[in-house]
Amino acid sequence: MTNLGFGPANYESIDRQAKIEQRYRAEFRFTSNGYRNRFRYRLSIAYPFGKAKDKYQPYQISLSDELFFSDNAPFFERNRFAFSFGYKPSRTIMLQAGYLHQFDYKIDNEIGRDFLQITFSTELFRKQPTATTK
Repeated sequence: MTNLGFGPANYESIDRQAKIEQRYRAEFRFTSNGYRNRFRYRLSIAYPFGKAKDKYQPYQISLSDELFFSDNAPFFERNRFAFSFGYKPSRTIMLQAGYLHQFDYKIDNEIGRDFLQITFSTELFRKQPTATTK
């Protein structure tokens, strides 16, 4: 399967401590069943907390919901709800553990709906803060 899509349009807002992100994405997909379009919308909220270390907070709670739509009936395809707890041992490394619940209109049974996620992520090319963003 090949996904060709317009890159996500991200809109971020920082409200005091919480980071709110909205992502819109259009995918043009070539599958074994032929060509189809898919549209995705994700709303996520991340709340960092804990005693600040080197100008960052080491812990984070995240919550997100992502909806998948198609331009063919049935238009609603999938909903993914996730929450996680993260730990940042350094400014550029994040370890996360979380739960993801997925509802897919095509799935008749309970297999493939609930997932435990463990994630390691790193920022290889972190932008250095400028004098105006410090």
